[in-house]
Amino acid sequence: MRLDRLDLLAYGPFYDRSLPLGPGFHLIYGPNEAGKSTTLRAVSSLLFGFPRTLEDHFRFDAADLRLGGEVVASDGRRLSFLRRRRGKGAFVDATGNPLDPHALTAFTGGMDREEFERLFSLNGVRLREFALALLADGGGLGTGLVEAGAGIVGLRKRIEALSAEREELFTARGRTKVLNTLITRFGDLRKGARDRMLSPAEYRRIETERRRLKGEVDRLRREQDEVDRTIRTGERILRILPKKARYRDLMARLESLSSVPLLPQEAFDRRIRAESELRAASEEVARLDKSLSELLGKKESSPVEEALTLLESELEPLEGRRGAVAQSQSELPRRREERERLRQEVARLMEGLGWGEDPSTLPDLLPAEARLKTIESLLERKTSLDSLVEESLRTLSRAENDLALLQKGMADLPAPPDLPPMEALHERVVRLAEKSPDLSRREKALEAEGRRLSEKVQSLGCPSGEMSELRAMRAPSESTILDFERRFGALFDREAKLRQEIESLERREREADAKMRRLGEAGVVVSPAELQEIRHQRDRFFDLLVQRHIAGEKDREEECREIFPQESAAPLERAHHVALAIQESDRAADDLRSHAQEAAEMSLLRSEREECLRLREESHGRLEALTREIAQLAADWGALWPPGFVRIGGSGRPDPLPEALRSWQKSREALSLQEEKLVSERLLLEEARKEESEIRREAAPLFFRLGLFPGEKEEQVSARLVTAPLSEIKARLDAVLAEARDLKQRRDNDANLLKERERSVRQETEDLADHRKTVERWEKDFREALGKAGFPEGIRESEARVRIDSLRRLAIVEADLRALSDRIRKMEEDERLFSHTVRDLWRRAGLMGDPPGSIEGATLLVDRFRKNRDNMVRANALDDRIREIEKEKVRAEKSLRQSQSVLETLFRDAGASDPEDLARIEERSREKAAFGKERQEIEAQILSEGEGESLETILAQTEGVDAEALRRNVAEASERKGSLVEDFERALSLQAAFNAQTEQRLEGLSVDLEQEAENVLAVMSSHVTEYLRLTVLETVLRRAMEIYRERTQGPLLQEGSRLFMAMTGGRYRGLQADFDDRGAPVLRAARPDGTSLDTESLSDGTLDVLYLSLRLAAVLRHNAMAEPLPFLADDLFVNLDDGRSRLAFEVLGEVASSSQVLFFTHHRHMVDLAREVLPECRIHDLQES
Repeated sequence: MRLDRLDLLAYGPFYDRSLPLGPGFHLIYGPNEAGKSTTLRAVSSLLFGFPRTLEDHFRFDAADLRLGGEVVASDGRRLSFLRRRRGKGAFVDATGNPLDPHALTAFTGGMDREEFERLFSLNGVRLREFALALLADGGGLGTGLVEAGAGIVGLRKRIEALSAEREELFTARGRTKVLNTLITRFGDLRKGARDRMLSPAEYRRIETERRRLKGEVDRLRREQDEVDRTIRTGERILRILPKKARYRDLMARLESLSSVPLLPQEAFDRRIRAESELRAASEEVARLDKSLSELLGKKESSPVEEALTLLESELEPLEGRRGAVAQSQSELPRRREERERLRQEVARLMEGLGWGEDPSTLPDLLPAEARLKTIESLLERKTSLDSLVEESLRTLSRAENDLALLQKGMADLPAPPDLPPMEALHERVVRLAEKSPDLSRREKALEAEGRRLSEKVQSLGCPSGEMSELRAMRAPSESTILDFERRFGALFDREAKLRQEIESLERREREADAKMRRLGEAGVVVSPAELQEIRHQRDRFFDLLVQRHIAGEKDREEECREIFPQESAAPLERAHHVALAIQESDRAADDLRSHAQEAAEMSLLRSEREECLRLREESHGRLEALTREIAQLAADWGALWPPGFVRIGGSGRPDPLPEALRSWQKSREALSLQEEKLVSERLLLEEARKEESEIRREAAPLFFRLGLFPGEKEEQVSARLVTAPLSEIKARLDAVLAEARDLKQRRDNDANLLKERERSVRQETEDLADHRKTVERWEKDFREALGKAGFPEGIRESEARVRIDSLRRLAIVEADLRALSDRIRKMEEDERLFSHTVRDLWRRAGLMGDPPGSIEGATLLVDRFRKNRDNMVRANALDDRIREIEKEKVRAEKSLRQSQSVLETLFRDAGASDPEDLARIEERSREKAAFGKERQEIEAQILSEGEGESLETILAQTEGVDAEALRRNVAEASERKGSLVEDFERALSLQAAFNAQTEQRLEGLSVDLEQEAENVLAVMSSHVTEYLRLTVLETVLRRAMEIYRERTQGPLLQEGSRLFMAMTGGRYRGLQADFDDRGAPVLRAARPDGTSLDTESLSDGTLDVLYLSLRLAAVLRHNAMAEPLPFLADDLFVNLDDGRSRLAFEVLGEVASSSQVLFFTHHRHMVDLAREVLPECRIHDLQES
């Protein structure tokens, strides 16, 4: 899968920003604060959804965050979708349709966000952290592969932490660990419970005294509780008495106010509000009445004339016409003068044309404009024809001169040689000349490769170095070699396991001997078997003593003499000996009990040592048989090869082994292929040299004919070319061929040019004749046009042009004269009509007499009309205002009535007769409410002093109580409490002392010990559960790590080794697996000289490259086996110089060829390095809009 497009629609600092991606390597650059890290987080959020904790909602609200994009699977499937933080349409396709929440699973291969970021996302900080973890682990192979392949850091530390936590609970030979201490304590308790006892009488006496002391403590506690209750009751009554007095007073006050109604709190507010609204409404009604009177007066002072109002549609246009008529009156004298001037100019122009001075004849004399334009067109064409004739004469003269010069030059050129044979020969010479240096180098290289091939053949055991002899050597098939390799491998594995088993047994035997010596040095330890023997001896002594000296069995005397000392023949002496045996038995038993753990450990060590001896002897026997089996298989292996090729060592192992000879056989096959390749290349070289000789023979006659070697015969030229280098032949042939091609090109160009110039002369001659014919036709057309236009016969062209200008001017002046005369007539008519209209309107407006003049009368009418229109507008506005005030007055009167109604309701509810009476009743109602609230508070306080009783019960308890007497009783009870406390503490001390003494005496009682043992067992059980959990976790982690290493070590190590060599520029030839001093597999960096370095010897930059190699190998392995996913790199090259960075970019480019790589950086020089190393990479600058 790859990401084809990333749309940052509303995310972080971005709005409607889209990054077109696609396959290959992409570098995303942005300086600090440009949004590089935001874009990196956006990729994971797009593929796996927004995380719970957000970092990128500083510009947009979390609910408004939006991302979009398009992904493409490896099989070509595409999905374009949009993600929102919350709300409807949180995950939809490009058309807005909801998508299945698992729609991307097929594209991501089922990975979740954590797995993707752990394996396919890596930044410089995490790269350094992983590299340091690899260093801290000493380059562990298993942890290194797991951490690189799964993206887990600190795996070894986690396993060691589990192991340390487990060993803090228990170790096999520990004493101070938690479980070891609990096990020892549990054994001691069980032993003490068996060894200790208490008599019944003593136990009854102790229990009687304990009950007596407990009874005394309980009696004093009861008396103390009684005194406490007396004090609490008295103090409670003393607190209630003042509250009771206030309560009685409040009840009396409330009784006196029983006739006062309890008005609601809002009644006072309603009264104040109603009175305020009543006053405001009264004032508003008065103000509106005054405004109405003022408006009616203004309306009467501005009368409207109805006659002028009816003439509004006729008076409005009169104002516009008045200005136009006034302007016409002022312009008429000037326009009449201009008309006279135009008449004089028309007469002058007609006289000049010979037409007299009567303008009335002018329309019949003026020719049409179209005929004038025809004459003008013919005049312009005549000028163009004259120019064409002159240009044709000049062009024809130049063409004839150029043709003569070209014919003379062609006669002087020699004939060119035959080009096709020369070109074919030149092509072959060029091809061989280019190959010639490579042929020489290849001949030397083939000679060197032949020597190296011979050396390799000798290294494979063929002294002659001949490949034919190596092919003839006898060798088994590959399947046989593989079968022997498998059989040898199985035998060697068995041998290694047996040797390890023997070493382990020897080590266990040495450890057992050392532990037994330490136990022996610590003192005599009796084993259970020895104790059994001592007891058996004691019982035998006792039985013989009873049977011989008590039962009187004399036949036992001989047996007594055998086991009793000679000096102990008397019965008392023998009884003393039996007592000593009993004491010895008891002492041994005591020793065994006191050293039970050491004795058990000694017994186990002896058994373990004997078992190790037995197992070691069996392993040695199996090892000898296995050695013989290896020797027999080695003999069979050597028989398959030529005599002496396989040697058998002293241990029976063959040299070389099958895996080495399998490599030998592959080397032989490779050398055979290499020899076949050398033979084919030699044949190709021989053919090239043969072709070169043929070219030299063909070039000699050609060079002789061309005279390249003056004074030499053809045989001398041939001999010269045999030794001449191909480059010299090519140079001479290049020069000859270029000269011949140039000569042929010149002749071809001249021939083509000659044809073109001959054609040009013919064309120019024809064009000149055509132009002259056109001039003749023009003369005829021009005379006809002059006649039709009425021009005099024989008029010249210049005179025709002047006459046309005069005619045009005459036509223009005549048109202006006609238009001006029409305009003057219209102005005079407008003035007459305007004067008539003014007189008519003056009469209809009711004005007396006639107007003083048309303009003055119109002015008076318009002014009077304007004033009347203003009065009408003012009157309409006054009418609107009067209607609004009347509406406001209606609303104010309604508010007045409502306020009066509210006050009447309040008077009625309170039983008041006037506002002052209502205020007095409200004051007493508020006082009554305050007394009632205080009474409720006092009732709550009194009830809180009680112990769940009712108010009446509590008050009844205080009836008839004398406060002073009660205070004295409380004081006396307090004094009594002090003495009781002292007696109680004394009794409690006696009880504690007795219990302490009893516990000390009964410290070893079996019941207490058994209980403590059960407690220890319970604690031990929880620790055992935790120990098992830690052990299982550690074992599972170690086994999983080993399984992962076994499965991935080959491919991961091989691919990672190749990448490591590439990223270090060959300074290291790869990675290799090795074992440290403890036998644990580790990683080492292999040098070209065969040595290797551990991780502690590598620099920070090389260590980063090592881990990066393993991580990229894991990425490539995953992408080859599953759906490929993009690799996200964030400033990985912190510890790399420019050289290593270039190499790393090359490797990332290789990774990008099979899966997408997105490299994020805020370093500008990284952009330049990427362009230099990967010219085809795409750069995305986040600063660009």
